[in-house]
Amino acid sequence: MKKKDPGEGYTGQITVAFKAYLELASHSSVKTICETGFNAGHSTFGWLTINPNAHVYSFDIGVHQYAKPMAEYIRKLHPERFNITWGDSTKTIPIFHRQHPEVLCDLIIIDGGHTTGICKADLLNFKKMANNDSIVILDNYPQKSWKFNQILGDVWEWAKRNGEISEIFRCHVDAKPSDFGFSVGKIINNCC
Repeated sequence: MKKKDPGEGYTGQITVAFKAYLELASHSSVKTICETGFNAGHSTFGWLTINPNAHVYSFDIGVHQYAKPMAEYIRKLHPERFNITWGDSTKTIPIFHRQHPEVLCDLIIIDGGHTTGICKADLLNFKKMANNDSIVILDNYPQKSWKFNQILGDVWEWAKRNGEISEIFRCHVDAKPSDFGFSVGKIINNCC
């Protein structure tokens, strides 16, 4: 018998965060949304619903039992507007970019692996896919949790110091059963 997958938390559990994510995705300038951390697809479903012109490219390791069935469900609803790539995002994003250099992300969401190496790699790899006005969201920072603040906060603050992003705002929500935060910035594209 399979052990039940306990799952993870998701952005939709925090109303103010989910509304902010949907607001950012609803702008007419947003045509391409790129994310790490599909999980059960709550955000993806919301973005595709709120913005009928958006295409979502999602990258997820696929460890949860529910991830692939949910991706198939969303793909059936939006076959022309949803792509998912399974595997280690630190490897799959660069491969995808080499194979699809025409895909440029208007909105980037980093909510995949919660380690310094993975978070930093996802940010830098997505930066190569960013257009000149790309917005980036880093999920889970700021939070009261020392673990996320230390790991994800270090990456966000490093990116600001090194001119990779310019911060627009941070949001911390003291929600039950745990707190939640996210940061929004603009990708600084040094290519041109």
